[in-house]
Amino acid sequence: SSAVYEIRDTLAGRGLVAEAKKCAFVLGEAGSGKSHVLGQIASKRVEQDLPTILALGQDFGDVPFWTQFGQLLGIKGNSAIEILGLLNAVGERQGARTLILIDAINEGVGAHYWKHWLPTVVASIQSYPYLAAVVSCRDVYADYAIPKALQESLPLYRIQGFHTPEERERAAIQYLDKKGIS
Repeated sequence: SSAVYEIRDTLAGRGLVAEAKKCAFVLGEAGSGKSHVLGQIASKRVEQDLPTILALGQDFGDVPFWTQFGQLLGIKGNSAIEILGLLNAVGERQGARTLILIDAINEGVGAHYWKHWLPTVVASIQSYPYLAAVVSCRDVYADYAIPKALQESLPLYRIQGFHTPEERERAAIQYLDKKGIS
């Protein structure tokens, strides 16, 4: 019975829920490392030749999402079907999901924009088998930008960051050492 409980807990875990829902949110305080995590994920995926997009919240203005997203990617087309259809085809051809990372929706256009567009964006992405998305947001801004229904239905990952100067210093030294910077 303990094995059954362990399997049940694994299957109910956020990772598998995120996999099934194909979307997740990353939340945390300012400076906690949300952008760094998304950047590292994007970098590693690109190194592995996996289809990956990293868009920044600051690059969006008060124009329909799909029009802007297509322009940011250099894709001719301004509808979800045109843009996501192409990205899905890329993922299918590569045999891996195209990962769409949208970092820092708390910067740029404003909460009203994201509260309006996120449900449509998530639903559209979820309808394609070779697409997935992760959206990051400052935690204090999340309730204003992310509709409650999405917060309740999609996995939320919280990044704690470093709370003390000693933790920040150790992390900085470790990071610089790995990069070969003295």
